[in-house]
Amino acid sequence: MKIKLALPSDIENPKQELEAHQIQADSAYAIKKKDKEECTDAKRGPLQLRKVDSSGEKFIWHDVKWFQYSGENESGTIQFKTSIDSPEFENISFSRRGKANEP
Repeated sequence: MKIKLALPSDIENPKQELEAHQIQADSAYAIKKKDKEECTDAKRGPLQLRKVDSSGEKFIWHDVKWFQYSGENESGTIQFKTSIDSPEFENISFSRRGKANEP
């Protein structure tokens, strides 16, 4: 039988929200406070946002109807369809270029 914990009714600031999450969290999970440097470190990772797909056409996230990712593709490459009726997937690579980023 689960016991429902009483939570503060109004959350007015982020510190109270963090306390509410700590009340709800099981002992298996821990909430880690991140520094600004840790959050912005993702920009230096192996992937980079692209605006043009592999065929040279402009890539618009809103128009995509179907994403497909498999381990068989090279890393950082996602296949997508802008129409469900189209027979083939198109490719877009989000991996950074250059020898320093190759696996």
